[in-house]
Amino acid sequence: MTRCRTWGSRPGHRARVRVNRVDVMVSPEGHRTEQVLVQRSLSRPPKPYLRVRLASYFIQDCSTVAEVAQLVDLATLVPEQK
Repeated sequence: MTRCRTWGSRPGHRARVRVNRVDVMVSPEGHRTEQVLVQRSLSRPPKPYLRVRLASYFIQDCSTVAEVAQLVDLATLVPEQK
């Protein structure tokens, strides 16, 4: 399932996010890591990020696995059960 969301802090400055729910990993502590595509401008292609959340709270968008490893123990991540 894919969903798109648009938001911005100022008028005219918006980012489009496409979340691919197939690529969600969870940890026993409640961290969720999901792959998202962020398009900050319509003139630029979307860039992939790894979004880290704790429960429903946004933590950080990471561009590398090393950045995710600073926030979450990678060995504990498992695919989300649906």
